[in-house]
Amino acid sequence: MHLLNRICLPLLLALALCAPALANGIMLDPLRIVVPDGQRYAALTILNQSSAEPIIYNISTVPLRMQEDGSLYEPTTLTKREALTRSMLRFSPRTARLQPGGKQAVRIAVRKPPNLPEGEYMSYISVSPLDTPESVAPKLDHAASLAPKGSSMVVDVKVGMRIPVIIYQGSPSVQTAVSAVRAVRRKDGKAYLDLRLNRTGNRSSFVETSVFRVANGRKELIAHKDRTVTYFPLAARTLTLPISDPEFRGGRILVELRNYKDATQTVIDSKEFSVQLP
Repeated sequence: MHLLNRICLPLLLALALCAPALANGIMLDPLRIVVPDGQRYAALTILNQSSAEPIIYNISTVPLRMQEDGSLYEPTTLTKREALTRSMLRFSPRTARLQPGGKQAVRIAVRKPPNLPEGEYMSYISVSPLDTPESVAPKLDHAASLAPKGSSMVVDVKVGMRIPVIIYQGSPSVQTAVSAVRAVRRKDGKAYLDLRLNRTGNRSSFVETSVFRVANGRKELIAHKDRTVTYFPLAARTLTLPISDPEFRGGRILVELRNYKDATQTVIDSKEFSVQLP
């Protein structure tokens, strides 16, 4: 099960980065729910994209943890914080039937316990489409026609969408810094930079990363990524960026970090490194 989660979850989350999110005829908006301090409610819209079939959906919460390479997995046991966060979330309606092209507004209530410590509390909302009587029979007939003779079991796998919900208590803060960089060449012959980002504080980190070649008092952009997430409580995150300059072989580089979508474009960390491609 862990192996299946490690394989499937990155694919699901890659789909969730597209706007809007779509799976099995279900569209979700927004893709990430943030509940600021003092706010008790949030909203999620679920749309049935199918023009032919109704959909019955079910909403639940699921804990996902980030690893240093950015992949997510579902743990077998919950921490106290994960269990607490799940207990704070309520959905109305939790289950509904959507006609083709129909949509449903879901009210998300956040019930914080008294004396909740300052910080960030995160879980994932899972929206899973269920088979309706109208859709089961045609799918079973089609699957049965494809099944080998003598087989007695048909499995119809449906994929649900998962989006993060982040709850803030008080005014949590975060600091992100780059601590190491190395230049590598992969088996495909292309050059990359492996960076290590360190997160401190009591909330998740969302940063924009830019890497420049520094020479003769000038800097030239050679690698960039708009958004890298390090979810709380993960302390360190690895990041691999392709080098855009095919002539780059090594030398002094400058790494700059900015908060994601920061209108001021303030640099929150800036460090120089010396790297050499093998």
